[in-house]
Amino acid sequence: MDPKSKNRDNYIDAVKGVGIISIVLGHACWNINIRGCILPVGPFVYLYHLAIFAFCAGYVYKSNEDSVWIYISKRLKSMYLPFIQYSIFYIVCRNIFIKIGVLEATSYTICDTIIAFTNILTFNSCGELVGALWFVPMIFFAVVFYAFLEKSINKLNITILIKKVIMCIVMMLIGIVGLYTTEKQYGLLHNIQIAYLFVPIIWLGSLAKKIEIKKYCGLIIGIITFLIMSIVLYLNVGIIELSKFMIINKWIFYPITIIGILFCLSITKLFCKLGKIEKMLIVAGRNSFDIMALHFICFKLIDFIICKSIGKNDLLAVFPHSFNSIWIIYVLGGVGISIWVVNMKNKLKKIWRKIENRNRIQ
Repeated sequence: MDPKSKNRDNYIDAVKGVGIISIVLGHACWNINIRGCILPVGPFVYLYHLAIFAFCAGYVYKSNEDSVWIYISKRLKSMYLPFIQYSIFYIVCRNIFIKIGVLEATSYTICDTIIAFTNILTFNSCGELVGALWFVPMIFFAVVFYAFLEKSINKLNITILIKKVIMCIVMMLIGIVGLYTTEKQYGLLHNIQIAYLFVPIIWLGSLAKKIEIKKYCGLIIGIITFLIMSIVLYLNVGIIELSKFMIINKWIFYPITIIGILFCLSITKLFCKLGKIEKMLIVAGRNSFDIMALHFICFKLIDFIICKSIGKNDLLAVFPHSFNSIWIIYVLGGVGISIWVVNMKNKLKKIWRKIENRNRIQ
């Protein structure tokens, strides 16, 4: 658990838990075949699984707590530093992954390693088995944009009502820019086009906090939103896959994203009535960054064990996983192993601190 857990909102941590499990689920299986009935699990969770993190960022945003520069420094510590750490770990281990067969690629030379290291310093994901980290720079710049705009508008010497009107107009304009640049497939640095898309969602998260959106969510909203999302998928109007510039449709992207967020909020509220499940979701939410970074590697660890056991080494390098039928194992492993790794890392940190303290006393 986070040492600062007393200051955290358990419900939002659980929402993030549902979000990160949805991401792992979407990567573990696209469609599930149950007795000939195809369930589009991947397309379904993709309707909300990234947007929910932008929403949560806005929900926990505190307007008057810090200056914008202090806020940015905090986000650098919580997002940029772990991004660098996991990326360096992957660069160091990448050639090993290639050698044992879980990754089919050309080994890094010293020059390639220097280039990859330089890229991650400039907040660019090195891809492949840590490819899910592409999302981190985007959400970082989205929250920074929002913080800068929110604090700048609040400093204006005008009435609160006019400030809110200006904020609403600015969010609409940024959303339009995001829709346009994404639809036109402008590959902007750090996926800034996706950051533009998510700035208004961060704003909606901050508004949801003020109106206490949680009390309006529940079984009825969950059923209604589930049905709407299912109908949208049935009509086959498109899917949301932001890494590939796919926003389903520029006219319904925001409506369906909001519906997806409401669905996520509602099922989280229902899950939170079940004590053990709530605790598991909270743990997953608090370790969501680590799960995001490690779940592909966990998939390949599972593949390595299975392929070596059954002698199917030719399937080992299939990405993101080698077997479609064991999606539940990938989900449990992607989440569970990642959390175990984090716990072991934290235990080693504690041991190291104790050793350092003893050395200082001596």
